[in-house]
Amino acid sequence: MTMRALGVAIGWLAGSVLRVRRAHVEAAMVRAGVADAKGTAVRMYRALGVALVAFLRGRPLPAIDEEPLAAAIARGPVVLFASHTGNWELAAAAAARLLAARGRRLSVVAKPMSTRWIDRLLARLRARLGVHVIAPEGALAAAGRALAAGDVVAMPIDQVPDRPGLAVRFLGARAVVDRAPAIVAWRSRATVLVIGATEGRASVLDVIPARSCSDRAGLWIDAAARRATAALEDFVRREPASWMWLHRRWRDLSPLAAQANRGPWKTRSSSRAGASAAG
Repeated sequence: MTMRALGVAIGWLAGSVLRVRRAHVEAAMVRAGVADAKGTAVRMYRALGVALVAFLRGRPLPAIDEEPLAAAIARGPVVLFASHTGNWELAAAAAARLLAARGRRLSVVAKPMSTRWIDRLLARLRARLGVHVIAPEGALAAAGRALAAGDVVAMPIDQVPDRPGLAVRFLGARAVVDRAPAIVAWRSRATVLVIGATEGRASVLDVIPARSCSDRAGLWIDAAARRATAALEDFVRREPASWMWLHRRWRDLSPLAAQANRGPWKTRSSSRAGASAAG
């Protein structure tokens, strides 16, 4: 059995035999207006299985849009608004390799896994691929230090935050978006690249220019979060099997929902980044 066939088999087992969150995935796709939700769900699970095997092997690395990344680096600090699309772990590795050739490092905000041996395995694989990990606790300050040291920082934008966020419409339903990536970009005056990936390529979906001196913090942060979420939604609608629909992205979190959009965001009020990990 080839490695790709093994990945397809793992995806089939998870999605069609064990049916891991299968009802949730199909319901979310139907609500978002995805054509052939059942078939798209099968392709998504297959893609996840193939991505898992590829990540464990550390190859093949996807192609990556080098030109917009190089242009952004030339202008100053860069924050990547990442997503759980394609093989996001190998996309990070591809970006890390590209940056290493330029004397830079990629630092990714990633939540520890609850199962210790899996977390240790992920840590070893990421280190082997040249990806530096920032823990969510204290991530706003740590990300700022990494940017000041010349790193490019990646933060996920497609999971429910652990703290009050920004309420938006995403793929047919209300969702709460984490402001932390935009706060990091605001503080560091960073250019934002919104990233989406398929199995073989990581693409820049949008470039959000660094804030100017005349921009107001709360307005710029919320506008950047909305713009990035809209770019990701457009990508997922074009490539629905490439996004990990298993996340309970729209779950009802009353404290978050009650406080979302309540007044201007205080950019100095917290040192914890609320988004979950890439991985």
